[in-house]
Amino acid sequence: MKCLQCNSVNIAKKVRAIDETRNWDGDLRLEVYDNPDAILFKGTNSLPLTANVCTDCGFVMWFVSKDDASFLKDFNKKKS
Repeated sequence: MKCLQCNSVNIAKKVRAIDETRNWDGDLRLEVYDNPDAILFKGTNSLPLTANVCTDCGFVMWFVSKDDASFLKDFNKKKS
């Protein structure tokens, strides 16, 4: 794997991003809703984000797991 910014191969892989805004250490997450127009009971689906970080330039590359990416692909097809 190479950095998308500087082409370095010095990459720290699978770094966790922590959400500390809720007074607990949870992974930073993406959310999609089954019913986004609902006021209540939107049907939240959340996916943890992970990062790869270039240790030479500091560029951060965010990603979700392959399973979560497949879920999003299927989810988008269902919503279209």
